Amino acid sequence: MAEFRRIFIAVNLPEEIKRQIYERLSCKIPQEKCKVVGMQNLHITMKFLGYVSDEKLEEIGEKMQIIENETRFNATISGIGDFNARVIWIGIAEGSGEFQRISAMIDDALSLHDERFHAHITLARNKMLKRREVDEVLGRLKAENYSANIKVESIDIMESKLMRSGPEYSVVRRVMLK
Repeated sequence: MAEFRRIFIAVNLPEEIKRQIYERLSCKIPQEKCKVVGMQNLHITMKFLGYVSDEKLEEIGEKMQIIENETRFNATISGIGDFNARVIWIGIAEGSGEFQRISAMIDDALSLHDERFHAHITLARNKMLKRREVDEVLGRLKAENYSANIKVESIDIMESKLMRSGPEYSVVRRVMLK
């Protein structure tokens, strides 16, 4: 029987950047009303692929090699926002064009059609906040004026194991940029 794994594609962040985001931003989000992403799980989301068989995962890994010829690039993490008051995120300022281009390449390689791609780091998922309360949280986060620079050197195929304590992420395959 085929095993299925919960897979997504992401850019992992340096530990120092994860710590800064968690200590400066995540602590300002009401944990009793939102599911705050754990420090170790902060990443730049590229694609969520869902449950994939090991066979399909191998195929995805091979097709992802198309981005190996893409050049490493700098990105600036900056800008707070939300998706319909359900997801609170910090965005990408500098480097968003490179993320868009790589996202489109991945879409083509994997035959996906995701025109809504927006490079971001999910900070929290809203469970109970009303729109007004979300706006207040966004205001507190924006007041931090957080910004950080990173060098994007790889795109990772990640597995998410859902545990009682929360999801645990691990790198299945790393595609290095040149």
